[in-house]
Amino acid sequence: MDGTGDMFEPLVRAIAISNVECTIQIMRYPLDAPLNYEELIEFTAGQLPNSPCMLIAESFSGPIAIALAARFPSQVERVVLSTSFVRNPLPWLALMAPIIDYLPITHAPSWLMQQQLFNGAAMPELNLALARAIDSISPAVMRARLKAILNVDASASLKLLTQPVLYLQADADRLVPERCAQEVKVGLASAHICTLAGPHCLLQIAPVQAWQAIQAWMEDAIQSDD
Repeated sequence: MDGTGDMFEPLVRAIAISNVECTIQIMRYPLDAPLNYEELIEFTAGQLPNSPCMLIAESFSGPIAIALAARFPSQVERVVLSTSFVRNPLPWLALMAPIIDYLPITHAPSWLMQQQLFNGAAMPELNLALARAIDSISPAVMRARLKAILNVDASASLKLLTQPVLYLQADADRLVPERCAQEVKVGLASAHICTLAGPHCLLQIAPVQAWQAIQAWMEDAIQSDD
């Protein structure tokens, strides 16, 4: 949800050591503009490469990737959703809507965030990266993104997808429940669900395993086409 892109370094390293030839482009969101989902979709549309690509979207960014894939099917060839959702993953958040503007979002205890995101398994450098990412974003931006989650619904766009979709599910996710993966499957029967051991921040804690799962999925799709 931070949108800085700084937390993807573990995945970038995992891709690099796999010797796969590819160009990696990290999409970044504004640090000081409190945009909703529709505005973030427009913002990221301008960052899509001209050549066909695969979008890997984590958590908050899933609905954005789905919308981009629906709008630009010739540019987005594949979509990977990691511990993400189509609709609000935690309906009880709606009860907090009246007080979101008063929550100390960027000042939450670091130990609490680490427990929720990493289940206490993060290395010190990852904890520092999380702290830097949160510190770089204005509280208004984080509150706007939290509000955006409350009413998001990407199910209509999901049904339009003809591209292969992979959902990476973390078996120990404390933020996004298992039903969110099933909602993707219901919305798009062709979607493939892969469950991996790890917490919500699967791409950070288990980047090698996540990338291996993505590679295996791609190879299976190629063999099926043959």
